[in-house]
Parts: sequence; C-alpha cells; structure tokens
Amino acid sequence: MCMDSSRLRYNSPTFKSPPLDGTLSVPEFYDFLAVHAPNHPVFNYVNADGRLETVFWPQLTRAIHRAGRLTIRSVGSPSTAPNTPVVAILAAADTFTYFTLLAGILRAGYQAFPISVRNSALGVRHLLKATGARHVFVSKDPPTQRLIHSVTDEVSDGCADQSLDLSLFPMPSYEALFANTEAFEQLPPMKKLDHDSPALVLHSSGTSSFPKPIPLTHRILLQWALSPYYGEIDFSIQTLACHSLPMFHAMGAIQICWTASTGLTISAFSPHDTPGPPSPDRVLEGAAETGSTLIFCVPTFVEHWSLHAKNIEVLKKFVSVIFAGGPLSKDVSDLLITQEVPLVPFYGLTEAGAVTMVFPRGPEKEGSDYFRISPHCDPVFLPQDDRSDVFELVLLECPAHTPSVFNYTAEGRRGYATNDLIMRHPTNPSLWRVLGRVDDQIMHSTGEKTNPGPIESILLKDPLISQVVMFGRGRFYAGILVSPVPEQAFEPSHVERLESFRDEIWKSVETANAFAPSHSRIFKEMILVADPAKPFELTPKGTPRRQAVLAAYANEIEVLYASVEQSTQKDLDPPLIWTLESATEFVRLALKKTLSVPVGDEDDIFQQGCDSLQATWIRSALLHGLRRSLKTKPPNLPYDFVYAHPSIRLLGKRLLDIATESGEVLDSGSSTSAVMKEMVAKYVQDFPVHSGRDSAVHSNGEVALLTGGTGGFGSYILKSLLENPSFCRVYCLNRPDPKGTRTCYERQRDALVKWGIDPQLADSAKLVHLEGDLSIRDLALDPALLQDVRENVTCIVHNAWKVDFNVTLPSMEHLIQGTRVLIDLALSSSRPSPPTILFTSSISVFTNWDMSCIAPEAALADPEIAKGSGYSESKWVAETLLYSATKETRLRSTIVRIGQLCGGPDGFWNPNDWFPSLVRSGKYLKCLPQISGSVSWIPTHIAADALIEMRHSTSQFATLAHPHPIPWSMVIHHTSRLLNLPVVPYSKWLSLLEDAEEFGSARVGNPSSEVDIPALRLLQFFRDAQNHVLESDASGEAFGLPTFSTADAVAAAPAAFERGGLSPLDEDDVARWVKFWGLL
Repeated sequence: MCMDSSRLRYNSPTFKSPPLDGTLSVPEFYDFLAVHAPNHPVFNYVNADGRLETVFWPQLTRAIHRAGRLTIRSVGSPSTAPNTPVVAILAAADTFTYFTLLAGILRAGYQAFPISVRNSALGVRHLLKATGARHVFVSKDPPTQRLIHSVTDEVSDGCADQSLDLSLFPMPSYEALFANTEAFEQLPPMKKLDHDSPALVLHSSGTSSFPKPIPLTHRILLQWALSPYYGEIDFSIQTLACHSLPMFHAMGAIQICWTASTGLTISAFSPHDTPGPPSPDRVLEGAAETGSTLIFCVPTFVEHWSLHAKNIEVLKKFVSVIFAGGPLSKDVSDLLITQEVPLVPFYGLTEAGAVTMVFPRGPEKEGSDYFRISPHCDPVFLPQDDRSDVFELVLLECPAHTPSVFNYTAEGRRGYATNDLIMRHPTNPSLWRVLGRVDDQIMHSTGEKTNPGPIESILLKDPLISQVVMFGRGRFYAGILVSPVPEQAFEPSHVERLESFRDEIWKSVETANAFAPSHSRIFKEMILVADPAKPFELTPKGTPRRQAVLAAYANEIEVLYASVEQSTQKDLDPPLIWTLESATEFVRLALKKTLSVPVGDEDDIFQQGCDSLQATWIRSALLHGLRRSLKTKPPNLPYDFVYAHPSIRLLGKRLLDIATESGEVLDSGSSTSAVMKEMVAKYVQDFPVHSGRDSAVHSNGEVALLTGGTGGFGSYILKSLLENPSFCRVYCLNRPDPKGTRTCYERQRDALVKWGIDPQLADSAKLVHLEGDLSIRDLALDPALLQDVRENVTCIVHNAWKVDFNVTLPSMEHLIQGTRVLIDLALSSSRPSPPTILFTSSISVFTNWDMSCIAPEAALADPEIAKGSGYSESKWVAETLLYSATKETRLRSTIVRIGQLCGGPDGFWNPNDWFPSLVRSGKYLKCLPQISGSVSWIPTHIAADALIEMRHSTSQFATLAHPHPIPWSMVIHHTSRLLNLPVVPYSKWLSLLEDAEEFGSARVGNPSSEVDIPALRLLQFFRDAQNHVLESDASGEAFGLPTFSTADAVAAAPAAFERGGLSPLDEDDVARWVKFWGLL
C-alpha cells in the first residue's frame, strides 16, 4: 500500500489510527480498534424515548465476531472450502445490523455480497449464479420473503437451469449481535491475506441489463479506506448521517472502511425501529437529533429541504451537505449557497470507488455542482468530438487507486473507462462536473449529439411527469417519451387528452429547450406519452432502463416520426386563395410557431437565431401547406429551400410562384455569381476620405483591434498580439453573449480555456475587452471609447466570420456589412495614416480553381471561382470589397487566405474537424483512406504569429499555408502505423462509411448498439470530395484543392516561417494530434 505520511492526520483524542501500510487488512482493523480506541464512538442513533445511544468500538468488535461465528456455523469454515465462499445478504435491515453482519462475514474470512432487495427475482438469481453464492442471509419481512421465494420458484418451475442450490439463513437481529454481555467466542486471528484476493462483492444497478457483480479485493478495500486521507476534513471528529444510505450500495458499504480507518462516526435510524423507506423529513430530523455534522443524500432530498426556511437553518449547521446520484437544480443550489449551506457534490462508482475529494472543506466558489478529482486517482480525459471541454473519464491503476473493473489500456497501464462524460470548468481547469453517460448520448443523423441527462432532469421537475426518456438516435431531431404520474395516466390514443397533456407540460419543455443546444430542442409534436399498459422497466434505483424502454416503444417512436413527417404543423392552414399577402401571412405563421423570437418580413431569419433544426421544420410546414392546398402534386422543396430564401418576404414570394405554377423550384445557386457582384456593388459606394491629423495624441507603440477573438484561431491571434512586445494595447471586440449570461471578459476567458491557452491572458494589462456590434456604424460603443479607438488603433485584425456551410450568401450579408463598417472606421482614424486591415479570408475562395494552375496570391476577378457555399462566396465578396477600398482610398489592407490549420503546440486540434473525424472513425471502419496529393497544413499557433507579422506586408494578398507540403500518403502512413490500421483506396473507405450509415446497427434492430462514427457527420463532405480524389499520383492539394503559392506570405512573415524554424510536418506532429484525440 502507498500512503504519503504528510497527508491529513486525525486528531481525536479517543481515536488511534490502525496501521495503514498494508500490514493489516480492513477486517483486521476492527480488532485493533477494540484495543486501541475503546472510548471512540462508531454508531449513533436516537431511541424511541429520544435518548441518544452510542456504540463504541469494543461493542461493535464483539458484535462483528458474533456475526462471524454465526456465519461459520451456518456456512461452514472457510478454511475447508476449496475457494473462499461467497456469502450473500438479501435483507431489508437497519444500517447497524447490516453493517455488522457485512463486517462479520469479512472478518470470518468469507467474501461478503450485499444484494439490493430492489432487484427483480431474475436479477437476484443472475447475481447469485454469476458469483457462485449459495449461502444467503435473508430478512423476514414479507416483501423480501416473496422475492427470495420467487428466486427459488423460478428454479423449480423450470424457468432456468437447475444448478442453483441455495442455503437460506435468517438475518440476525440487532439484539442478538449486540447482546449486553461480555461472553462471546472470539474469532481466531485472520490468516495472512493476499491483497489481491477477493473480499467484498457489490453489484451495478443494471440500468441497461441485468445487474453485474463487481468483486473488490482486499487491496481495493484498503485503498477505499485511505481515500479520506486525501481530503480536507478531519473525519475522526465528524458524524456522518447515513439515514438514507442503503448498505448494499457502494456508498453504504464503504462505511465499513471509513469508520475503521479514520474514526468517522456514523448515525442512522434506531435499529429497534421497523426498517422503511427514508423520507426527506425523517432523514433530516434523524441527522439533527444525532448531532451529525455531515449528511449524505440524493439531490431530490436537498430540493425538498430547500422548500422550508426551518430546514435551511438546520442545513447551515452541517460541516458538509453531500449530494450524489444526479444534478442539483440550479435554482435550489443558488438559493442554498446564498444561505451559506455547505453543499458538496460527490462522484464515485462501484467500479472505482470515490473519484471526488473526500471531502473538501466546503463548496467550490465556482459552483456547487463542480468538484475536484481526488489526488489519489490518476485520471485520463478522452476528448469528445462535439465538445472541446467535455471528456470521457478514464481512471488508470496506480499505487493509491485500483479500479475493480478493467476495460482500458494506455501505454501499457490498465484502467477503467467510466463511460461518464465530465465537463471542465471554463475558467478553473481543476474543477469538473458530471454531464452524463457516453452511451446515453443521442447521435442525430446530422452528427450532432444530444446528452439527454440534463434535459430529462429538468423535465422530471414537472409535477405531472413521473419518468421521461429522450430519443432521436439516427434522426434529425429528438423527442421525449413521457410517463405521467399515476393520477394523470391516460390512453395515448385519446387525441384530445394527448394534446391537452402536451400543453400542460409545455412550460417545462420550454425550460428544457432554453437550456438545451439548438439541435436538441423538443417540438410539441415530438412528445410521446407512455401507455399505462406498458409501464417503464426500472432499475433498482427507480430510473428507467433506457434501452429496454426504447426497445419496448420502438414501434410507437417509428410511427411518431412518420406521422410528424407527414403532418408537421397540421394545425397550420394554408391559404384558400394564393396571393402575395396570403402567402406571406402563411410564412409568418409558420415562423411564429417555430422560432422563439419575432422577426420582421425583411429580417434574415438566420441572423435572428434560426438554426438548421428550425429551418427543417419551417420547410416541412411550408411543404405540408402546399400539399394540402394544391390539387396537383407540388414539386418537392429542396433541403436548402429556407436557406436560399432566408426572409419572410422571400419565402412568401417563392411559395406564391410555386403555388400559382408561375415557376419551378430552381437550383438556388443558378444566379449566385450575379448576387455576389451585386453585393460588392452595394458596399463599394461612397468610401469616406481619410483626413488624419498629425497633431493627434497617439499611444506609444502599436495598438490592435481584434474581431473574432473567441474562436480557436482567434484565441491564438489574441495570444500572439498580447505576447508581441510591439503592441502596447489590444482592443478585443466581441459581440454580446447571445444568452446574456456572460460578460465579454468571461466569454474570452472561457474561450482561452477551451482552446488550451492560459486563461490569465484575459487579465493582461494590455487587453481592453469591448462588447459591440460590427453591423452597426459606431460598433454600439460608447462615443468616448469609439473616439479612443479611432485615435490609437494602428492595425485592425478582422477575424470574425460565421463558419456555416449550409447558409447562402444573403444570410452572410451582415458580415459584409461589418467589413464595410471596419473600412469606414479605419478611414475615420485621426492618425496620419489609417490603420492597416488584416483580413482572414480562406482558401475556399479557390473552390472552382483550375487544378492545372498554381493558385496565386492575387485578387480573383471572377466570382465563379469562389461559388459553392455562402461561406466561400462571402469571403470573395469581402476580399473584393477590401481590394476596391485599398485602390480607391488611402487604406492599406492585407488579405490573408487561411489554409488548413492543424494541431497547436500540445497537439490540440478540434476533434470535430474533418481530418480528426476521419482518423477517429478508423477505430470503427478498421482502415484509413489513401488519396493523391499533398497537405500544406500549418500549426495554429505558428499561423497566428505569421498573420500578425503580415501587417507590414507589401503585398495585398497572401496564402497562409505550409510552404513545405508533404504527401498525404506520408501523413496517413504515420497515422496508420500509430493506430495499427491498414490503408485502403479512398473509394473503398467511402463505401465502408456509407455502409455504416445505411446498414448501421440502428437500422437493423438494436438502436442502443449504434457506434459513434464521427465521419458520418461529414458524410456529404467526403462524398463531394470523391469527385476530386484520384487514387493515382497527382499534383495539387489533397481533397481537390490546387497547389498554393506562398511566396508572398513567407516574405511577409520571416520570423514565423524561417527564423521560427517551421519544418515540414512529421511523425512527431501526427503523434501529438493522435494522442490529443485520445487514440494513444
């Protein structure tokens, strides 16, 4: 065993810690304490007459020996058995009797196996058979007797094989074990144990199948016993209220370790009371009566207590109020924290014990749902493709911590992949909170993921909802399956009652939608109500067995999706007569029912917050209206219909054309080039004349204005600016938080953490945080502050742009408008020369470039070259606008076309990008693709440094790509070798990817077994790329882009490209990326 002697020591005058170096096992601690801590309390409870009763270690040790002798008489001596017998407990018993029998079985030399009485008979039988347990102590209460008889009846009735031969023994009473007599037969000393021999067996809750036995060795028990030594509380002077802790649960069973190793006293209900379900009021009353200083409970108890001021006064007196098992309502948490209730979250697993610190001195100042991982654990964080701040937690075996289950290996070390998602705090990277389960995540057909746990937790607060399960795997949007509380149950075929029930719970759904990401929102039509004749299958914890429930309701879910597809917005009546006004009003109503904010007829709905999910529903509603209205079958609306007509006016006019048969549904890109030219013409009019004054007072040094500083590249640009000694000040202009919950400072700091950069940079004395709006002429800044910007800024780094390849050019117009605002700002400068504008464009402007020619660092006159997506088209328009302004005015601008950025200094590369998605999918496709061409990818931090150098460029255009490309084959070879995956032709790889989508497990019978293949989210991108991919030798950039000239970029940034030592990408770079993605 490994214990740092500098760890927390316990100071109770009555407690002497047993040796913690492994010379004694946990069951041997009890004998030690009977001698060396005779006056130290271990149990507290209140008798029926209100007197506090205390049990001291000598009394408990004698009772443990009596329990051990009882086990030997019932089972036989463990020394005569070929293997140490497993002795099970299936009992509804008081805490102290259960504790004592559990400890007695261990002290006698057996394996102890506490089994939850909440399991089904089949579940109990499965556990007994899996562990070989044939000896069971059973309580005499009727429910438990019925349960054990069902277990044995299943054998005799032929429902299972006949190999289960059980010996049943009555659960001893507290009075029998704690007889008030000194006479007892002491157990012989324990034989020297192998620390890796089994000691205690616990079991999982059986959320998705039968509960699974989890054996714990004597080594693990000792490590569990030592975990409080890594905390900040002196356990020897504390009393932990265990009134709501079942002893068959890991948190209950762990008390046989903590009491003995730390001197912790535990309190519970009187052993003379009839055991029953603990209510929140009884638990709090019992904890207060016993003088408990710590209390452990589930979040629902805390939420109940928060309803009454008198309870809050009681809670304030505890050293810690520890909650576990789920999230605590933010409203309740905020209330109790303001009342100085010491809320502390606990996170642990049966497979790994305590993961959080046991226990901190109080709540973390960042929030009561955040915790620190205990120093005795060795965690590994596996990135998730959809979030850079969310990870699956893996716990590696180390001297102080041994998981009881191993399912992961890293660099030759065993570990346990918890399947739990944890989220890093945005500003304090040492703090975490539990987000949900990896296998509970719902992967939609778009590749987006929904974590159902937090959404379901919000919905469960509705008094009409008993249980809820979210669904939507492989679908574009999600739905919820709701089981009403019993008094509200109804037959779901009752349409009117279904509609009224949806209305009654809608406020709770809206609350959940406000919390959820846009792709996870629930529409009213997607609320499915459970049939009373098909109750949810529940776990012993009382939560739905998710996959069993989804399988039971698979047909109903399928029917719901089909009906919604056919009848979306069925209560939305189309016009009787199609006119421009009636068509426009029809669109208005469709948007009103779908969007959460009002929009004007001329507003771009995507600028008003419309997302892809809502665009799909709007399209479905409009198409359904056309189908209902027209006698002839209308043409099908393309999926980008709403994107191509992004305002009420445009949608209404297009619908009218279709409804009156005055036009076909045209390809939205047919006149794109003309629209691009028109937009340039609109914004090149009337540039202001620069009239700077030499007499103006300016800053000593350069001053930058940065837009778009919260993205990945933007954060590195900010870092480069702040660390560059030439700059004395940096204005960072960010738009207001869409949710209005964070300041621009907080958003910037969160972004730095997210992208792996020291968040202390947000506090730099050089940095001025600005909150403004680029689409407004004065940036929505205070006039004095705006004047300060005009007088001092020498360089504008324009990096803010929307990266969305779905929207069309009209929805990007506000970005063009913002570019013109910055041009006007530069030309209004009071400095002798206007500030230079550094614009981060994109190599996507070469979408249709002739592959036989090198892509130049020069203006592109033909908009056809950039046509393909609203993103590339808007970049071309902005480039052309800046090019014209530079020719016609005194403005200096440098347009930098950014190539593919790759991993930062620690390998950081967003796992959701296309190449990380491709590589990470190799785990499931069992191969990687070979294609022709080269890659000129450049590390993000070097690209940021180079960009800032280019402010002095004498060329107006530059391509920021690696000047020394390497073949794709080299990158993929390094990746293949590191991951031990074969390389196959691109066509074969794409075929496997398409098969995974078409014939994946979600479509052949088992929705729960669908694996997460990140490349599916970008399937269309990989399909489109096939037109450019040649599987023989070819020049040019991989995936259909041309070879780029970088001569002007290299000349403009010698420090980054030459003196910075930028070398070609190699195996070390690839290894850093792959390691960051959690694949090594």
